[in-house]
Amino acid sequence: GAALAAAGVVPAWAQDKPKLRFAAVFSDKDIRAEMMKVFAKEIEADFAVETFLGGSLFKQGTELVALQRDNLELGNIDGISGVPPAQFKRLGGRAGITTNQGSSWRFTELAMNCYEGSHSRGHPVLKDQRFRQAVNWAIDRDKIVDVALQGYATPGTSLIVPQSMFHWEPPAGQAYGFEPEKARRLLDEAGYPDTNGDGTRETEDGKAIKLRLYVTADSPQNQTAAKLIVGWLRDVGIDTTLQVMDDAALLDAQYAYEGTRYAPDWDMFIWGWSQDVDPSFITGIHLPAQIEGWSDCLWTDEQYTRLYEQQSTDLDPDSRAAKLAKMQEIFYEGGAY
Repeated sequence: GAALAAAGVVPAWAQDKPKLRFAAVFSDKDIRAEMMKVFAKEIEADFAVETFLGGSLFKQGTELVALQRDNLELGNIDGISGVPPAQFKRLGGRAGITTNQGSSWRFTELAMNCYEGSHSRGHPVLKDQRFRQAVNWAIDRDKIVDVALQGYATPGTSLIVPQSMFHWEPPAGQAYGFEPEKARRLLDEAGYPDTNGDGTRETEDGKAIKLRLYVTADSPQNQTAAKLIVGWLRDVGIDTTLQVMDDAALLDAQYAYEGTRYAPDWDMFIWGWSQDVDPSFITGIHLPAQIEGWSDCLWTDEQYTRLYEQQSTDLDPDSRAAKLAKMQEIFYEGGAY
């Protein structure tokens, strides 16, 4: 009765409206899901919007698979974001397809395991800020942009993206650059020599330093970047082995336990973050309270934490920006990314 009557009042033309499918990996609890509801409401007179959240249409990182199967060209999907650079170039010349290049509120980082806990399975040299800084000086960020990302990126600097009013840019004399000799000097000064001349540096107790670098299978550009990084680190005497794995395996390594004790089982990995317009989330990742939570590199700093607490209640934009700038500087010097 009632259900049938309700169905009968749906206008026939509603079924003829173009259908737009929106797919994302975030859940329906995410603020972005609410934004999509508002957007769908605004255009409902002209379009029917179907949303697929939580990776229910495409898993995170399967954009490349979707493109390889020609889903975009065949019209099986209406649009896609996060397109790998090589595929983006290919699609640019296809009839009926419009490509759009722009800056996102996202960065990709090389994270280092800074966890100070006694059960950490990360290499202990990564707890040394001097070692991490040497790693930063050993990497050619411009080359990664040119080769791995084919120019579709800019070298990153601080935690907050450049288009934000809260972005801090390191001064020229402070910014990391590609200086292998400086990296070697820092490693020597920090007590990591190559005593036997075999090309691999050792710890204070004479053990060869061998690091693991993990990268996810869904990102060909990150895999290319990882191969470059392995070569640069070996050039300065840091023996590094690359391993490609799926997202779940990397998460298992990040959140490994020995019984009830947190025991992160990784040295370095390449992954990324998206951030909100307000920087509270991206800067809050590195608080002590986020160990075993959002924190990926497991780095913490007392001054950074105090500043975070202060800026979170600061209603003066300039005063808050100054605190956030100092936080970014502290994190940058810490070399955890």
